[in-house]
Amino acid sequence: MSEIHWKELSPALLPEHFNEDLVKNWLLVTAGSPNSLGTMTVNWGGSGFIWKQHVVFLVIRESRNTLRFLKEYPDFSLTMFDPSYQEKLTFCGRNSGRDVDKVSVCGFTPCFYGESQVPLFEEAHTAIICRQIYRGLMEESDFIGGANTPLWQTWYNTGAHTGDRHHLIIASVEKVLTNLRSDN
Repeated sequence: MSEIHWKELSPALLPEHFNEDLVKNWLLVTAGSPNSLGTMTVNWGGSGFIWKQHVVFLVIRESRNTLRFLKEYPDFSLTMFDPSYQEKLTFCGRNSGRDVDKVSVCGFTPCFYGESQVPLFEEAHTAIICRQIYRGLMEESDFIGGANTPLWQTWYNTGAHTGDRHHLIIASVEKVLTNLRSDN
């Protein structure tokens, strides 16, 4: 593995356009260990401040392979890439780690941060190290109006995702890292 140079920033210093990058440019959420990891593209979520902590929140469907890693490992990374990686991020969103080794196919180089060995990728320009503080399954009964709402019908009761609900994850922002490599 090549040497990487990461600079730690304050958790309060999420990238200025974090929410916009999440929605428009997408991020990879990655959890696991040096022996096995799961990664997938995310673009639903955001950032905020709750319980006296800077947090990110995201939603991941029950069917996603990466969710099993998030259930096993409380710490994870959100990695940000320059626009030239869009095709690889699309691949990571459309394919399951159960079927294909996304890291190898995309040519990503895993590295591991801190005592808990949080996985991230050398090719990223920014990595946000997070620790889960809440994870809950979205229930039909918790939606105002329940199953009768267009929201529930569109996202949880139609087509390929019928019955495939999201887990809402709220995680504290532990570290923000910027990659100092000259080619990023």
